[in-house]
Amino acid sequence: MTSLGAKSQFPDVTLRYTDTSGKFQYSVSGVVRHLEFDIAGIQWSSEPDRTMGWGLGAAIAMGVTYALTLQAVLTGEWHHRDKRMLLFN
Repeated sequence: MTSLGAKSQFPDVTLRYTDTSGKFQYSVSGVVRHLEFDIAGIQWSSEPDRTMGWGLGAAIAMGVTYALTLQAVLTGEWHHRDKRMLLFN
């Protein structure tokens, strides 16, 4: 049986800024994370089992009426090991 052990030398770093302007509320956020893992008995490749990644987010909301708020969110992430950017909305 194999065991999976996730570990990290560094804490996650996160930030978020939110503000309001009239009917609009907006927010930007980010995270940076370094993650290492160890799967006992399995060697996936010659590369170390660790990765560095980061993510960004932006959101906006507008109050249309007392009961209706329109919202939009855009997030993205990047993983050093995969060398690619992923965007979601």
